[in-house]
Amino acid sequence: DLSTVVEKFGDPKDAAGKKRILIAYNTKNGCSVDMGLKIRDVLMQHGYVADLRYIPNIFNDDISDYDGYIVGGAIYWSMFMRETREFLAKNIEIFKAKPTALYMACGKMCNEFAPKLTGDEAKWRRLSLDYLEPMFGTMPDLKPNLIDIGTFAGNIYFKYMNLPEFMMMGLQMFRTGLKQGTYQDLDKVAKWANEIAPKFSK
Repeated sequence: DLSTVVEKFGDPKDAAGKKRILIAYNTKNGCSVDMGLKIRDVLMQHGYVADLRYIPNIFNDDISDYDGYIVGGAIYWSMFMRETREFLAKNIEIFKAKPTALYMACGKMCNEFAPKLTGDEAKWRRLSLDYLEPMFGTMPDLKPNLIDIGTFAGNIYFKYMNLPEFMMMGLQMFRTGLKQGTYQDLDKVAKWANEIAPKFSK
């Protein structure tokens, strides 16, 4: 949803002696933006200069001057969106050489709140991570070099869906008892960002 695209830049005047982190995201319905903003806030609290950028806007840019990277976005049709996958592949040598983490906004993580399902958050995290395995198969050097992968519940709203998406998600919601709504928990995003932040200073 382009109406939700946000980009934020660190202040160059405040950059002396600080490491610069790029948070590059893609989005389907906007929740990846909220997560990216929260991650940026946490990194800045840890003393980094953090830029939040929308992947289609920087796809052809040289990003090699950053000291670390966090790449994320929506899981769409059981995978990262196309531009996200291509961005990772295009810059694979950079991500292998410098601290890099991934994060995802994933409907599978919403199942923790589904009335008709059982299972803890760790179960849905394992199943969510499975969505990335085909991508890692095409980039075998990426996964072993990652700091971590954040898996977070997203939003479910029919207004963002085309007909095939509506039919697929409607069936899933019927089976699970999920309703439309916001399932993202920015406190969990902040907790994850606080956990990985020290790893960018090494």
